[in-house]
Amino acid sequence: MNIFLPLTRVLITRGCTVWIGDSSGGAIAGIAPIAQGFKVAGYDKVAIEEGAIIKNFDREGVIEVEPHGKFKEKMYLAKPLFDADVVINVPKLKTHSATIYTGAVKNVFGCIPGLRKAMYHKIAPDKEDFGEILADIHKGAKFDLHIMDGIISMQGEGPTVGSVYNANKILISTDPLALDTVAVNMLGMTVEDIPVLSAAKKRNLGNCNLNEIKIDGDYNYIPHLKDYKLPKNYKSTKQKKQ
Repeated sequence: MNIFLPLTRVLITRGCTVWIGDSSGGAIAGIAPIAQGFKVAGYDKVAIEEGAIIKNFDREGVIEVEPHGKFKEKMYLAKPLFDADVVINVPKLKTHSATIYTGAVKNVFGCIPGLRKAMYHKIAPDKEDFGEILADIHKGAKFDLHIMDGIISMQGEGPTVGSVYNANKILISTDPLALDTVAVNMLGMTVEDIPVLSAAKKRNLGNCNLNEIKIDGDYNYIPHLKDYKLPKNYKSTKQKKQ
């Protein structure tokens, strides 16, 4: 199930004008193929059937924001983020061969239009430094709600050669770091195991203290996803200290 379908439907029935926007994470022959990505992911179909509007962040213009972290390179974010009344970040629950895990904190990298993403990967090859870039995006734009699609998750060597894991979970929070804290604990990891989340913690992006995060809904505790495959290069904080 594509979570954008029920989410779009719920919002439209409440009188909202819904935009679905993104910018591709990669490039082929110098082109960021997000338009094709919308079709493959089914977002075009959802937009047509439900009456939503597709916003290709590579074509919608940008707004310059001031970074407050260690990297002072000018930052340009997709203009629709600033035109919308409410911005909902919709990450997928999945592991990542490079950053170990990608969720609410990392998903906003799609707000950097086009090929400029490659520049940030170049100036911040260290994963915790890359987390500084992500923190600047969160600080520079307004994200009102974070809804993680963990119905069908990706485990192992994501995002390109991972495998399907039917987690059947949806996580919702106004705090991106709190959401990711719960998510990584579901997978058997901690915030300290994920460099980009460690950076988010240092930048006070949200709460990562499990004793202070309220779990509500179908669970009043953090469920464990049994036999969830982690990337091969994952080493827990305990292993790193040995």
